[in-house]
Amino acid sequence: MAIFDKYDLSTIAKAVDLLYQRALESEALAPYFININMSQLRNHQLELLSHVMGGPITHRVETLKAAHQKLNIPGAHFDLIANLLQQSLSDVGIEDRDIKHIMEVVESTRNRIVKAQ
Repeated sequence: MAIFDKYDLSTIAKAVDLLYQRALESEALAPYFININMSQLRNHQLELLSHVMGGPITHRVETLKAAHQKLNIPGAHFDLIANLLQQSLSDVGIEDRDIKHIMEVVESTRNRIVKAQ
C-alpha cells in the first residue's frame, strides 16, 4: 500500500498549509515567498508531496532545479524547510516511518534545490 493511500488528501493539505504557515513565520525563509502566489505554490506542493507519497499525481522532479535555481538557496535554508516539513507531517498525524520515507525523498532532491557551493 502506498503511503498516499493511508491518509486522506485533506490531511496532506493540512501538512502543506502548516509548512507554509511556518515558513512565512520564519525570518530566514519568509523572503523567498515575497511576490509568490501562495495558493498556486500550495497546490504545487500538494501535488509534489502526493507524488512523493505514491499518489496518482505524477510530478517530474527535474522541474525542481529550474524552479529553485534563481533563488540561490543555501543548504541551511534547505535544512530549515525540511525540518518544518517533517514537523508539519508529524503534527497532522503522519506516522514516523512514513515521514522517514518522505524525508529520504526530500533529501534526495537537495542537489536540485541547493545552490552549488
